[in-house]
Amino acid sequence: MNAWAHLPHSGQGLTAFDEEWHRSFHRMFFIGSRYPLRTLISLLSGKRVRPSPEFVCRVRQDLNALLDLDIQNVKAGYYPKSALSFPLFSYLYNAAILGSLDVFRVINRARNNNWQELPPHAYSGSYPDYYLRTFHWQTDGWFSEKSARRYDASVQFLFGGVADIMRRMALPPISRSISGRKNTHILELACGTGSFLPQIQAAFPDANLYGIDLSPDYIRYARKHTKGNNIHFINQNLENISFKNETFDAVICNNLFHELPPKVRRIVFGETYRVLKKNAVFSITDSLQLNDDSVFNESIKYFSKRFHEPFYEQYISDDLKGTFEEYGFEASDAKINLFSKSIHGTKR
Repeated sequence: MNAWAHLPHSGQGLTAFDEEWHRSFHRMFFIGSRYPLRTLISLLSGKRVRPSPEFVCRVRQDLNALLDLDIQNVKAGYYPKSALSFPLFSYLYNAAILGSLDVFRVINRARNNNWQELPPHAYSGSYPDYYLRTFHWQTDGWFSEKSARRYDASVQFLFGGVADIMRRMALPPISRSISGRKNTHILELACGTGSFLPQIQAAFPDANLYGIDLSPDYIRYARKHTKGNNIHFINQNLENISFKNETFDAVICNNLFHELPPKVRRIVFGETYRVLKKNAVFSITDSLQLNDDSVFNESIKYFSKRFHEPFYEQYISDDLKGTFEEYGFEASDAKINLFSKSIHGTKR
């Protein structure tokens, strides 16, 4: 993986300097990305965006809490120090070279509500209608390797460089669940570019890892750029997962469910339950929902319109814990991690 491990000291143990560096680096990156993001949102919506002082204060508090929790998870052994690596130069290059050239197309697409502007091969496949759109107004939607190359940098820009930290909050429940097991199999749903699988691999180096995604272009990109003999990529629809019943010791899913219609969301829950072994964990991170923290309610309501997320409004009112229980999981309480929430269920 093309990465710059920004922590200055080698070895698995975190030093006090490592901890302070981790916090300072991400605070600096986060703060530096906020003004450009507000400018982009204003251009997309045609309205000036000015967050309230209460919102800014809460974001700062939650950012600090998230960084502290990331460090605590390393100390607890849920994932190693190496998982904290951050491919800064790669993100900056893709943002500067690819993102800057594309931003005008994105703004034009948003202002003209042109969500159907996709490459021809997107319409020649048997893809569900809900998938055939330019989510986030991104050029080519999920249907080109250029889109895949831009995607991770754009997500890090949107979330101020803490996207992977929020994703890592799905790992501790899995670590506790599979501790001591051998020959484990872990599945990541909607793995996209495959960028998170190396972090899963760092946490569980002996596990057999599988990533599924519906985009053939993103899977092709993932196979080219993700290394590891124990990492396997499959291009298929999560509504009909090809694996046999009770195949996996854990399933992880990041930021998928807010992009699915409610009916499909539940089909995926059912398929996940089917392929999990008994007492195995399904661990999710996804967007905050309404009233998880009332300070974020206004920004949550507007996210769907600003970034073309047509199923987001239904998602933010959905009951994730109730859905876990509906499909036979013993569900945990959700935990809030800045802009995301993490929740997991154990198959009973």
